[in-house]
Parts: sequence; C-alpha cells; structure tokens
Amino acid sequence: MQNEGIMQAKTDKGNKSPNNTENHKKNYRNSKKRQISPTYILKCASVLFAVFFILLSCLILIYPNTDNARKIIQTQINKAIPGSIAFEKLHFSLFSGSLELENISLMDLSNKKIADIKRIFIEVSWKSLLQNEIYIKTAEIVKPQIQLVIGKKGQINLESAFISPEQAEPSSNKPEKSEKLAFNIILKKFELSDGQLNCQIPDKQFIGKIPDINFNISNFNLNNLTGLLALKTDKGSFQTPDIKGIIKKCQLNATLKDGKIKPLFLNLGTTGLNIELSGAINNLLKNSNTQPNLALKIKTDISLSEINKMIIKNNANTQLPLRKINGNIKLVASILGNINRPVIKIDLQGKQFIFQDITIGDMGIYASFCNLLINYYLTLNLF
Repeated sequence: MQNEGIMQAKTDKGNKSPNNTENHKKNYRNSKKRQISPTYILKCASVLFAVFFILLSCLILIYPNTDNARKIIQTQINKAIPGSIAFEKLHFSLFSGSLELENISLMDLSNKKIADIKRIFIEVSWKSLLQNEIYIKTAEIVKPQIQLVIGKKGQINLESAFISPEQAEPSSNKPEKSEKLAFNIILKKFELSDGQLNCQIPDKQFIGKIPDINFNISNFNLNNLTGLLALKTDKGSFQTPDIKGIIKKCQLNATLKDGKIKPLFLNLGTTGLNIELSGAINNLLKNSNTQPNLALKIKTDISLSEINKMIIKNNANTQLPLRKINGNIKLVASILGNINRPVIKIDLQGKQFIFQDITIGDMGIYASFCNLLINYYLTLNLF
C-alpha cells in the first residue's frame, strides 16, 4: 500500500497539465513585479528627472545664444535707456561665466550714432559672488569707435544715451556722503585695443581725432585701491579755425596702491611740444576729507618755429599774431604739497629766441609760487 501511494504521487507529478504550469509562471511573474515595483518606479523617476534636467540645461545654455533671445534682450535694454543699442551676435556661457557681444552700435536720444564696437567680451567667476566679490577674470573691448561731442556747458553726448535730460539736471540737494560698497570688485585683466576717438566741441570749433588707442588695466582691486594702468597711442590730430596740429605720441603708465599713484609717468608729444610728467599722487580717493598730495615733476620742450607752422595763415578771421617766432624753450617745473595750496617751482630756459624783430640769445626765468606769493628772477641776453 505504501508503494502504491508513492507510485501514485509520482504519476500525479509527472502528469501535471500545461494549464497548471502556465498559471504557475504567471503567478511567479506577478509576484516578481510586485517585489520590484517601488525600485522600478524610483529608477524611472530618476531617469525622467535626469532627462528633464539635461533638456532644461540645454535650453538655458542654448536659448540665450539664439537670435530670438538676442532680440528680446536688446528690446529690454532699449526700454531701460533713453538711447538705443543694437548688436548682431550674443554668446553666453553659464558654466564659464562669459558673455560675448559682436558688432555693437550705440545711438543717442536723437538716434545719432555715438559708438561702434567690434567685440565685447567679459568673463566672471560665479564662486566669488559667495564671498561678496565681483571677480572679473577678463574684460575686452575690441575696436571701439567713439564719436564724442562736448556741448557749451560741458555736457557729453554719451550721457544722452544712458541718462535722460531730467536725470542729467543737477540736483539742488547736497550730495550724500559716499559709503563703502558692501562688495568688492576685482578686475584681473582689462584690455581696450585698436580704439578710435573722434572729438568735437562745436562751440569752440574744435575737431580732434585719435585713431589708435590701446588701454590696459591689470590686478585692480576696488577695496584696496590697487592696480596697474597703461595707455598708449602713437598718432592723432587736432584743429581749430586758427591752428592745426598733430599728436605724435601719448603714453601713460601708473601704479595704483593703497590710494596712491606711484610711480606715475606721462609722455605727450604734439607739433612743436613734448611734455613729460613723472612723480606721485598721494591720498587719491582714500578719504573724502583728505586732499590729494602731489609730488610731480614736469619737463617740457617747446619749438616755437614748429608751433608757428601750426597757425593757419590763410584764415582771415584768425586772432593769433602772425609774426615770425623762432627758438627753443625748455621748462622744468615741480609741484609739491597739498593740491589746494601746492608749492610750484619753475625753471625756464630759452635758446636763440626770436620774436618779431627782437633777437634774444639766451633767456632764463626762475619762479616759485607758495602761499599766494611769487618769487622770480629773469635773465636776458640781447644782441
């Protein structure tokens, strides 16, 4: 009987129907699904979130560089200023913190073009914002062309593009004392290259042009007032109804540290005139209650014959004396002390000086100015 029971069980096991096997598989799969369902949903949600984040990031990174975004940004800027601005290309990178504009045009309130700029590029560090700093790694302005017009009262046409006439009117209220900014500005490198400046003063009938300007700033820190400045241009011209001259060179080098400009060097050369300025300026911008202190030296070489050539002799309305002027003059001056009451010393020497029909072989003037008093002596050799 026991053997018969065992044989019957084996027979039943071997004779399982296909339907029972299929049901068993379905039950197993269903139970398996129920076991992985939470993890599966979590994985799907993670994948969907990652895809959404990637699409959003692409939208943030790509959309600002589209033509549609450029037009929207341009429109919003023009709503905020009296003048108008236009640019052809815009490239923004969120990761690198860089912004680039190309072919920028700026118009004033009357829609007259003030400036054309080939390229503007700026790169900042987002990390520095957490430290209350604006850290500008690089800033570049390439080939700016500025049309500068100065009015009778000294107003500049550039102001009309950014400031309305109502805002430009001087306020009768006393200016408030400036407070220290809550954040610092650090400029690692700034470069203006191949700039051009056209200047007009209609009231004086003055026209000036400087076609090649290069200006650099490095390691500038607003809080510490430190940085290096360099300006260079090799040519230019200026003209009035009476004179016409050439700017041969202009070079400026200055080191700013702790509210001091030291050393300071400026070299300016024009037709018949060369000026060198060197020295230091102390207490600059350091304290509004403390006046700047000067320690400057000026050397000037003047060629009177060359200056005489600048006079436009064919101008019937000229008020300059059209007399024969020749000779060379060397002037050395020093300026020391407080800017309001400095001590000024002048040493002027003239060689082969000829004025009209008077010939002066040598001429020397030494003068000092201090506390509203002037001391001087003059030496002349006539023949």
